[in-house]
Amino acid sequence: MVKHREPKASTSRSLDPTAVERFAEGAEHIENVKPDPNAPRTFKALRLPFNEYEWAKLEEGCERTGRSKLNLLRRAMLSFVDATDENDI
Repeated sequence: MVKHREPKASTSRSLDPTAVERFAEGAEHIENVKPDPNAPRTFKALRLPFNEYEWAKLEEGCERTGRSKLNLLRRAMLSFVDATDENDI
């Protein structure tokens, strides 16, 4: 015999306007949250083609520092942004 189930959350009940307003006010303050530098890298991806000269320089940098290519590029980008002033760029 088939057991018919009803959803627990009913859409027929009305929403509290004050609760909706509090939710909307909280959404406006999301910009103040700082991103976590140690968060998993699932936000965006980038495909970056290189020419032969750039690839050789990247491999040379990896050999000098003992880092992977991705790690070297990330560290270089973060160091560059931290070292430059907004007016320098």
